[in-house]
Amino acid sequence: MARLAVFGASGRTGMEVLRHAVAAGHQVIGICRDPAKLSGLAFDVDVRGADVLDPASMAKVLDDADAVISTLGPDNGRQPTEVCSQGMRTIIRQMRLVGVRRIVAVSAVPVSAPSEKTSFERVVLHPILWRVFGGCYRDLRLMESELAAADDLEWAVVRPPMLTNGTAGRTLRMSWDEPLRGTRKVSRRLLAQTLVDVATAVPFRSGTLTITQG
Repeated sequence: MARLAVFGASGRTGMEVLRHAVAAGHQVIGICRDPAKLSGLAFDVDVRGADVLDPASMAKVLDDADAVISTLGPDNGRQPTEVCSQGMRTIIRQMRLVGVRRIVAVSAVPVSAPSEKTSFERVVLHPILWRVFGGCYRDLRLMESELAAADDLEWAVVRPPMLTNGTAGRTLRMSWDEPLRGTRKVSRRLLAQTLVDVATAVPFRSGTLTITQG
Protein backbone atom coordinates (compact mmCIF):
# COMPACT_ATOMS: atom_id res chain seq x y z
CA MET A 1 0.00 0.00 0.00
CA ALA A 2 1.29 3.46 -0.91
CA ARG A 3 0.38 6.98 0.13
CA LEU A 4 -0.29 8.88 -3.09
CA ALA A 5 -0.52 12.66 -3.46
CA VAL A 6 -2.76 13.60 -6.40
CA PHE A 7 -2.54 17.10 -7.92
CA GLY A 8 -5.49 18.33 -9.93
CA ALA A 9 -7.66 16.11 -7.75
CA SER A 10 -10.91 18.01 -8.36
CA GLY A 11 -10.75 17.60 -12.15
CA ARG A 12 -12.41 14.78 -14.06
CA THR A 13 -9.24 12.74 -14.41
CA GLY A 14 -8.12 13.58 -10.89
CA MET A 15 -11.40 12.32 -9.45
CA GLU A 16 -11.01 9.04 -11.30
CA VAL A 17 -7.50 8.69 -9.89
CA LEU A 18 -8.77 9.29 -6.35
CA ARG A 19 -11.54 6.73 -6.83
CA HIS A 20 -9.29 4.05 -8.29
CA ALA A 21 -6.43 4.57 -5.83
CA VAL A 22 -8.75 4.25 -2.83
CA ALA A 23 -10.42 1.16 -4.33
CA ALA A 24 -6.97 -0.37 -4.83
CA GLY A 25 -6.26 0.02 -1.12
CA HIS A 26 -3.92 3.01 -1.20
CA GLN A 27 -4.00 6.01 1.11
CA VAL A 28 -4.70 9.13 -0.92
CA ILE A 29 -3.98 12.84 -0.53
CA GLY A 30 -6.20 14.91 -2.83
CA ILE A 31 -4.70 18.31 -3.65
CA CYS A 32 -6.51 21.16 -5.39
CA ARG A 33 -6.88 24.93 -5.15
CA ASP A 34 -10.38 24.76 -3.66
CA PRO A 35 -10.75 21.93 -1.10
CA ALA A 36 -14.51 22.53 -1.04
CA LYS A 37 -14.69 20.87 -4.45
CA LEU A 38 -13.73 17.59 -2.79
CA SER A 39 -16.22 17.81 0.06
CA GLY A 40 -18.79 15.06 0.35
CA LEU A 41 -16.74 12.34 -1.34
CA ALA A 42 -18.09 8.83 -0.86
CA PHE A 43 -14.58 7.50 -0.18
CA ASP A 44 -11.79 8.42 2.23
CA VAL A 45 -9.34 11.04 0.95
CA ASP A 46 -7.03 13.39 2.88
CA VAL A 47 -7.99 16.67 1.19
CA ARG A 48 -5.39 19.45 1.15
CA GLY A 49 -5.60 22.88 -0.44
CA ALA A 50 -2.69 24.27 -2.47
CA ASP A 51 -2.07 26.25 -5.64
CA VAL A 52 0.89 24.96 -7.68
CA LEU A 53 1.44 28.50 -8.97
CA ASP A 54 1.87 29.73 -5.37
CA PRO A 55 4.92 28.00 -3.83
CA ALA A 56 4.08 29.32 -0.35
CA SER A 57 0.85 27.31 -0.34
CA MET A 58 2.78 24.07 -0.93
CA ALA A 59 4.70 24.05 2.37
CA LYS A 60 3.03 21.02 3.99
CA VAL A 61 1.11 19.51 1.12
CA LEU A 62 3.45 16.58 0.40
CA ASP A 63 4.19 15.61 3.99
CA ASP A 64 3.93 11.81 4.40
CA ALA A 65 3.52 11.15 0.66
CA ASP A 66 5.30 8.22 -0.99
CA ALA A 67 4.65 9.27 -4.58
CA VAL A 68 2.98 12.02 -6.61
CA ILE A 69 0.48 11.78 -9.45
CA SER A 70 -0.10 14.98 -11.43
CA THR A 71 -3.28 15.40 -13.46
CA LEU A 72 -2.73 19.15 -13.81
CA GLY A 73 -4.29 20.88 -16.78
CA PRO A 74 -5.81 24.22 -17.74
CA ASP A 75 -9.49 25.04 -17.35
CA ASN A 76 -9.55 25.97 -21.04
CA GLY A 77 -7.22 23.94 -23.26
CA ARG A 78 -7.61 26.42 -26.11
CA GLN A 79 -5.85 29.24 -24.24
CA PRO A 80 -2.09 29.65 -23.62
CA THR A 81 -1.15 28.43 -20.15
CA GLU A 82 1.80 27.74 -17.87
CA VAL A 83 -0.03 25.75 -15.21
CA CYS A 84 1.59 22.42 -16.11
CA SER A 85 5.18 23.59 -16.60
CA GLN A 86 5.27 26.16 -13.79
CA GLY A 87 3.26 23.84 -11.58
CA MET A 88 5.69 20.98 -12.21
CA ARG A 89 8.64 23.17 -11.21
CA THR A 90 6.87 23.94 -7.94
CA ILE A 91 5.98 20.29 -7.34
CA ILE A 92 9.53 19.09 -8.02
CA ARG A 93 10.94 21.74 -5.70
CA GLN A 94 8.62 20.64 -2.91
CA MET A 95 9.33 16.96 -3.54
CA ARG A 96 13.03 17.59 -3.07
CA LEU A 97 12.42 19.54 0.13
CA VAL A 98 10.46 16.71 1.78
CA GLY A 99 12.26 13.76 0.20
CA VAL A 100 9.58 12.39 -2.15
CA ARG A 101 11.32 10.86 -5.17
CA ARG A 102 8.59 9.40 -7.40
CA ILE A 103 6.18 11.23 -9.72
CA VAL A 104 3.89 10.29 -12.61
CA ALA A 105 2.34 13.03 -14.76
CA VAL A 106 -0.31 13.18 -17.48
CA SER A 107 0.70 14.66 -20.83
CA ALA A 108 -0.87 14.04 -24.27
CA VAL A 109 -0.11 12.04 -27.43
CA PRO A 110 0.17 15.13 -29.71
CA VAL A 111 3.13 16.33 -27.62
CA SER A 112 5.26 13.45 -28.93
CA ALA A 113 8.07 14.09 -31.41
CA PRO A 114 7.34 13.79 -35.17
CA SER A 115 9.48 10.62 -35.33
CA GLU A 116 7.15 9.00 -32.78
CA LYS A 117 3.99 9.59 -34.85
CA THR A 118 2.30 7.79 -37.72
CA SER A 119 2.18 9.62 -41.04
CA PHE A 120 -1.54 10.34 -40.53
CA GLU A 121 -0.90 11.84 -37.10
CA ARG A 122 2.09 13.83 -38.32
CA VAL A 123 0.53 15.20 -41.52
CA VAL A 124 -3.20 15.40 -40.78
CA LEU A 125 -4.48 14.86 -37.25
CA HIS A 126 -1.94 16.48 -34.97
CA PRO A 127 -1.48 19.72 -36.98
CA ILE A 128 -5.24 20.26 -36.61
CA LEU A 129 -5.09 19.59 -32.88
CA TRP A 130 -2.08 21.87 -32.46
CA ARG A 131 -3.91 24.74 -34.14
CA VAL A 132 -6.68 24.42 -31.56
CA PHE A 133 -4.83 23.30 -28.42
CA GLY A 134 -1.29 24.48 -29.19
CA GLY A 135 -1.01 26.62 -26.06
CA CYS A 136 -1.77 23.65 -23.85
CA TYR A 137 0.52 21.29 -25.79
CA ARG A 138 3.45 23.71 -25.61
CA ASP A 139 2.98 23.86 -21.85
CA LEU A 140 2.88 20.06 -21.60
CA ARG A 141 6.06 19.81 -23.67
CA LEU A 142 7.79 22.17 -21.24
CA MET A 143 6.43 20.12 -18.35
CA GLU A 144 7.94 16.97 -19.84
CA SER A 145 11.27 18.78 -20.16
CA GLU A 146 11.15 19.70 -16.47
CA LEU A 147 10.72 16.04 -15.57
CA ALA A 148 13.38 14.81 -17.98
CA ALA A 149 15.87 17.18 -16.35
CA ALA A 150 15.07 15.89 -12.85
CA ASP A 151 17.54 13.02 -12.94
CA ASP A 152 17.50 12.71 -9.15
CA LEU A 153 13.84 11.63 -9.27
CA GLU A 154 11.94 8.57 -10.43
CA TRP A 155 9.58 10.02 -13.01
CA ALA A 156 7.21 8.85 -15.71
CA VAL A 157 5.00 10.64 -18.22
CA VAL A 158 1.76 9.03 -19.43
CA ARG A 159 0.53 10.27 -22.81
CA PRO A 160 -3.12 9.48 -23.56
CA PRO A 161 -5.00 10.41 -26.76
CA MET A 162 -8.48 11.95 -26.58
CA LEU A 163 -10.08 11.28 -23.19
CA THR A 164 -13.61 9.95 -22.85
CA ASN A 165 -15.93 9.61 -19.88
CA GLY A 166 -17.03 6.07 -20.70
CA THR A 167 -16.38 2.89 -18.77
CA ALA A 168 -12.96 1.27 -18.78
CA GLY A 169 -14.30 -1.18 -21.37
CA ARG A 170 -11.98 -2.20 -24.18
CA THR A 171 -8.44 -3.50 -23.88
CA LEU A 172 -5.69 -1.03 -23.05
CA ARG A 173 -2.69 -0.93 -25.38
CA MET A 174 0.52 0.73 -24.28
CA SER A 175 4.09 1.34 -25.33
CA TRP A 176 7.08 2.55 -23.32
CA ASP A 177 9.34 5.02 -25.15
CA GLU A 178 8.24 3.74 -28.58
CA PRO A 179 5.58 4.89 -31.07
CA LEU A 180 2.10 3.40 -30.64
CA ARG A 181 -0.10 3.15 -33.72
CA GLY A 182 -3.80 3.87 -33.75
CA THR A 183 -3.99 6.21 -30.75
CA ARG A 184 -7.55 7.50 -30.95
CA LYS A 185 -9.12 7.62 -27.49
CA VAL A 186 -8.99 6.22 -23.97
CA SER A 187 -11.37 6.45 -21.03
CA ARG A 188 -10.44 8.47 -17.99
CA ARG A 189 -10.97 5.33 -15.91
CA LEU A 190 -8.30 3.45 -17.84
CA LEU A 191 -5.99 6.45 -17.65
CA ALA A 192 -6.52 6.64 -13.88
CA GLN A 193 -5.79 2.94 -13.46
CA THR A 194 -2.62 3.32 -15.50
CA LEU A 195 -1.42 6.31 -13.47
CA VAL A 196 -1.91 4.47 -10.18
CA ASP A 197 -0.32 1.27 -11.51
CA VAL A 198 2.74 3.12 -12.81
CA ALA A 199 3.12 5.17 -9.61
CA THR A 200 3.03 2.08 -7.38
CA ALA A 201 4.96 -0.36 -9.58
CA VAL A 202 7.85 -2.32 -8.09
CA PRO A 203 10.33 -1.90 -9.62
CA PHE A 204 9.45 1.55 -10.92
CA ARG A 205 9.97 2.25 -14.62
CA SER A 206 10.96 5.74 -15.70
CA GLY A 207 10.19 7.08 -19.15
CA THR A 208 7.27 7.95 -21.39
CA LEU A 209 4.27 5.65 -21.66
CA THR A 210 1.79 6.10 -24.52
CA ILE A 211 -1.63 4.49 -24.07
CA THR A 212 -4.81 3.95 -26.07
CA GLN A 213 -7.87 1.70 -26.10
CA GLY A 214 -8.68 -1.07 -28.55
